[in-house]
Amino acid sequence: MAKQRKATAADREKLDAAKRRDQMGDIPGALAMYEELARRFPDQADLQFAAGYASLRLSDLKAAISRFDRAVALDPRQIQFHSMRALTLSALSRVSEGLAAVDRALAIRAEDPTSLFVKAELLRLDGRSREALELLEPRMERLSEFPDAVGAYAQVAAAEGKADEALAALRASLARPGIPDDGRCKMLFRMGAILDKRGEHDAAWEAFEEANRLKQVRYDPAHEDAGAEARFGLWTRERLATLPKPREASELPVFIVGLPRSGTTLVEQIIATHPKGHGGGEREMVPRCGQEIFRGMLKGKTEAECLDAVTPGMVDRLARRELKEMRKEAGAGAERYTDKMMSNFRHLGMVEMIFPGSRVIHVRRDPLDNCLSCYFQHFPGLNGQAFAYDLRHLAHYHGLSERYMAHWREALSLPILEVCYEELVADQEAQSRRLIEFLGLEWDDACLEFHKTKRDVVTLSTDQVRKPMYKSSVARHEKYAAHLGPLREALGLE
Repeated sequence: MAKQRKATAADREKLDAAKRRDQMGDIPGALAMYEELARRFPDQADLQFAAGYASLRLSDLKAAISRFDRAVALDPRQIQFHSMRALTLSALSRVSEGLAAVDRALAIRAEDPTSLFVKAELLRLDGRSREALELLEPRMERLSEFPDAVGAYAQVAAAEGKADEALAALRASLARPGIPDDGRCKMLFRMGAILDKRGEHDAAWEAFEEANRLKQVRYDPAHEDAGAEARFGLWTRERLATLPKPREASELPVFIVGLPRSGTTLVEQIIATHPKGHGGGEREMVPRCGQEIFRGMLKGKTEAECLDAVTPGMVDRLARRELKEMRKEAGAGAERYTDKMMSNFRHLGMVEMIFPGSRVIHVRRDPLDNCLSCYFQHFPGLNGQAFAYDLRHLAHYHGLSERYMAHWREALSLPILEVCYEELVADQEAQSRRLIEFLGLEWDDACLEFHKTKRDVVTLSTDQVRKPMYKSSVARHEKYAAHLGPLREALGLE
């Protein structure tokens, strides 16, 4: 495998076993084996790539980019190394770097289908849909067997006024034999979105329903409930008062939480438009801190025992490390830095311990509209937002998030602002002023023109935050009333 070390029969058997696990869907198990082999053979580019690709599917973006960087350095002629590195850079809100990376792939093979799809996707994320369309349109006959490319074409074609052509391409590709379920799933989500915008709501629902049925994810409500109860018992107001705190209680961090599609990206964009605000996107800093604090669980300790073992020195080290990274990214002028990892609503006790000077913004939206918008999305990641593909699971997750926030409002001393999406849309200036005042900043009229702010926004709301405030998403569920009985019942709205 590598020049300095000869692979044994056992090494080859382990690699074969890792590939089998990968193919069977046991990505964590495969990753552990790839990483073990990569440590043993650090100069084997394929092993670095395999570990990076597994990390990417598990949404560990920093580990993925580290592995892809290493793979590219070891073998810069491999097209897929550059393409997957580009896709990961874009997910890290580094779209310009991603475009440079995919151009390296296309310089090796100008018509590589994966690289063409990746470049089109990055151009769209950069606000350049017309260029993405010009890249894909002349090639669609040849790319019709590649679902990702067809989906990317359909999205930019519809955005550029060619919805009929987009639907035709999707239908032709869906009719091809041998398209795997994952590819069909993605194209059906794209078809549903186009039909929804055309007002063909029953046809859109049919496409979305089949897309959700094809999505293979695992969500266990009972497991989620048990985890929530355990956290409520662990992170009490009394315990939080006794936990160590860092020496610096910086006001820099702002944590935006809520359900996906609730308006969190819009809220972040308003803050990022302020001269003293910086939008950090979905950061891994809270999960990263949690891995260190609860590392003892790998050795059989309970969460409570791990928390009892936390020292002032550990908390101070974690806070200094994360604040240093935030300041480096945001620059000297930033006084507020947003982390909109929405699932942090589970971990606000840890946020208070490590970032006691921070603020929390909880974004809420009409539950029917919010759940419906999630149901209409294909989320990235192997098991990304696993609750979103079943109406009853969506209702459960909505209730779960409400239970968490009710607990934190009682247990935390951190300031928490509730932002209602519908109120923000109805009275943009008053609610934006309320938001900026909560952050302790002086008002700036630029916040009303958030859509003009040029920054990499790599979420499913990328296109929306590049437009002025609009109201068309309010009461969207009324157009699908005939299909929402199970959701209304599960939400307790009947």
